[in-house]
Amino acid sequence: MLNFLKKKKLAAAAAGFLVLMILAALLAPLIVPFDPNEVDLDRVSRSPSRRHLFGTDEKGWDIFSRVLYGARLSLLIGGAATAASLVIGGAVGLAGGYFQGPLDSLLQMVTDITLAFPGLLLAIGITIVLPPGFFSVLIALSLVGWSSIARVIRGEALSLKQREFVEAGRAGGASHFKLMVRHILPNCLPLILVVASLKVGSFILAESALSFLDLGVRPPAAAWGFMISAGREYLKTAPWMTLFPGLALALTVIACNLLGDAARDYLDPRLKM
Repeated sequence: MLNFLKKKKLAAAAAGFLVLMILAALLAPLIVPFDPNEVDLDRVSRSPSRRHLFGTDEKGWDIFSRVLYGARLSLLIGGAATAASLVIGGAVGLAGGYFQGPLDSLLQMVTDITLAFPGLLLAIGITIVLPPGFFSVLIALSLVGWSSIARVIRGEALSLKQREFVEAGRAGGASHFKLMVRHILPNCLPLILVVASLKVGSFILAESALSFLDLGVRPPAAAWGFMISAGREYLKTAPWMTLFPGLALALTVIACNLLGDAARDYLDPRLKM
């Protein structure tokens, strides 16, 4: 009971933090005191103060402003990549689990090939081939993330296909498409919700890793990974340049994972026994 209450409090705190982060990102143009891309050599590497809450970096950029704009970028890419991966992985998983046979074998072969490569390494390879920018990162993460989702949804579709309500729909003359969309897919939604909440955090972390390697969105656009990378050279003299974007990244990913765990505990009936 105590463990359950502890998890509930952690999930509530994670949800509150994410709501606050989303609101701050959406309202960033109204909140930030300085233009995040304004170079001012008169305020280079200033420590945190009332005027610059998180300090400034080596170009005079206000770090607080860039952290909020970086939140917009990370949350947008994390959400968009999750949505795209769910569409691709959901379609592949549903089709393979429902039809089985040669189609399932072909889809599973493609899925296994994708899963055979380390996700970040594959994303790096894709971003190197594509021109740098927002859409290149989105495409890379979507092409990497769909395979694990397809595997999970396929297993659920295989189980649901044998259920009585699907057999009843088939006996009533429902088409294959209707059976998948009206009967199987809605019963996969709890699992899809859990997978999506976990994927958002992993995609945000992957986007930051690509930005850290200078393979993500190009500067001067604010990206947490780029800010952390740029601040490495000033860890001794100006640690705030790395500290604040690093904290924002860590807390956001942890909050997404805590919400994913809470959703799994709440929606999985086996964990309520």
